[in-house]
Formats: sequence, C-alpha cells, structure tokens
Amino acid sequence: MKKFLFIHVVASLFITTEVMAMSKISSGQQTSCNNKMEHQDCSAEIPPARDGNIAIREEYDAAMAANTVAAFEIFIARHPDHTLANLARDKLAQLQCDDC
Repeated sequence: MKKFLFIHVVASLFITTEVMAMSKISSGQQTSCNNKMEHQDCSAEIPPARDGNIAIREEYDAAMAANTVAAFEIFIARHPDHTLANLARDKLAQLQCDDC
C-alpha cells in the first residue's frame, strides 16, 4: 500500500508540474530552462512565425495557376487591401472581358 501511495504522489507531482509549465507557456510567460522541475525541453525552440506576405504571394500564384474568375474573386475577397489585390483585379477584369 505504501509503495502504491508513493507512486501515486510522485505521478501527481509530475502531472502538476507539467500542467503548470504548459499553462505558463500558453499564457505567454517564459519558463526557465535552468529549472529542472518544469521538465521543459529547452533544445526545442519554437520557430518564428512565417512571413504573411509569402503566404499571400503563394495564394496569388495559385490563383494565377488556376486562372479562373472564381480564384481571383476569392483572392481579392481574402486580401482586398494587399498590393497583389490590384494585380488580381486587373487579371479578373481581363478574364471577365474574355467572357463577354
């Protein structure tokens, strides 16, 4: 019985420290790599966020590859203020004029 209780207490402490470490990470608080109680793998760095303009450019390239009215309308609806939206509007106008 004592062995079971000891294992249960140790497991509870481990789970509690893991939950606390995860709550610090999710709330934006930095955790210390020197604090071994947090069981944090400090070698795993979170990669930086990807440049949004690259993703938008990829969407524009996909619309160009599709070369349909619907593709350009979706791109313009998603990114109406982006500089590529003006190019998409020009291409959309060409496609709509071809349908005339």
